[in-house]
Amino acid sequence: MHWPNRISAAIAVLVTAVTAGCGQEPETGPAVDISALQPGNYRTTPREVDEVRKPENIDAQEALRLAKFVPLIMETEPKLTFRRIVDQQNLFTQLNPPQFTENFTVEVPGFVAGWKTRGQRREDELHGRAVTLTVLRYSTPEQATHAANYLTDHYLNGRYPPKGPTSIPDHPSARAYIGKYDGINAWVSQGEYMVEIEVGPGVDIPPDPAPLANTAKSVLDKQFASLEGYRPTPVDMLDDLPVDHEEIIRYTLPAGEKIPEVAIGPDVALHLTERPDLTKRAFQDAGVDLLSLADGDADVTVYRTSDPAAADRLKAFFISQLEPELEPVDSPPGLPTASCVENPEETQSLACYFSNGRYVAYIKDAIQIQELHQKTAAQYLLLNEAPQ
Repeated sequence: MHWPNRISAAIAVLVTAVTAGCGQEPETGPAVDISALQPGNYRTTPREVDEVRKPENIDAQEALRLAKFVPLIMETEPKLTFRRIVDQQNLFTQLNPPQFTENFTVEVPGFVAGWKTRGQRREDELHGRAVTLTVLRYSTPEQATHAANYLTDHYLNGRYPPKGPTSIPDHPSARAYIGKYDGINAWVSQGEYMVEIEVGPGVDIPPDPAPLANTAKSVLDKQFASLEGYRPTPVDMLDDLPVDHEEIIRYTLPAGEKIPEVAIGPDVALHLTERPDLTKRAFQDAGVDLLSLADGDADVTVYRTSDPAAADRLKAFFISQLEPELEPVDSPPGLPTASCVENPEETQSLACYFSNGRYVAYIKDAIQIQELHQKTAAQYLLLNEAPQ
């Protein structure tokens, strides 16, 4: 599953908007007219449990369990509070394994699940230090070691070979190198886990590998300490993992066939935000305890907060993060409380943000205004049925 970071622009620009109240008129502002909502052919009734339990959703669960034990980069490097907004694979599963090389999964067998995270000093990754961390779980320690050696050898023989070897303090088994552009790349295995870390050079003149190695040490130390709390699901029990925590996916627009839909906690969601430092405070203030999200046919994220007032505060935060190039467009008929925007310079940029009771929803990447309005109306009606 490829998640563009957009919890701010969520697992998309997760910037969300104005108020609504569980299908009822708020104390101030325009009323929601349920009878005027036009959902088109989009689903407006919750799915059954069996409908949500599709192979792609089951497949994602172990990677999400692992993600809970992958610390944010800013937890060890507090200044690295940005995350690049690009299409990149954060979640690695058996249906969507890592593709570091053309034949990676064939030549490196035993992969179970993985997660990737990133932190950088400034919005532009070239203007400061950046760290990328990938954690892969394998079936056996031998397979994890093979993965580390395979990726290291591929790097050494690749198009941009390193300047030379280096070392990571307290990690003698790490195969580490100073890259062509003075960053550090390292691969290390420990038990069933293979960890890849990239530490960018930042803007130090002249380049100094020592602080980069110390950064790599700190991140690896915290990562391996955190993994001590992770209890891997036996491979033969992966298909039995629960999918829809507290059934929030049932009340989220279906993503379509072969698209994973996930229910995650706020700690995992922060890995997908542009500014995890700011978003963490907003999540804590609003009591966010659960999200559902998916790309695909729906392209929707739903946040569950502690109460309607908390949802309003979360929307206010999202509104404060709106990108300046976004311009307002009409909200759906019957839903004047929705805030809808587009980037006039881009196609497939239409988005709507609304709240319904304790939930905040974000509909993104629509092409036509009618499509946007129908999806937004359908998602509002679904949340009208959700537990408050």
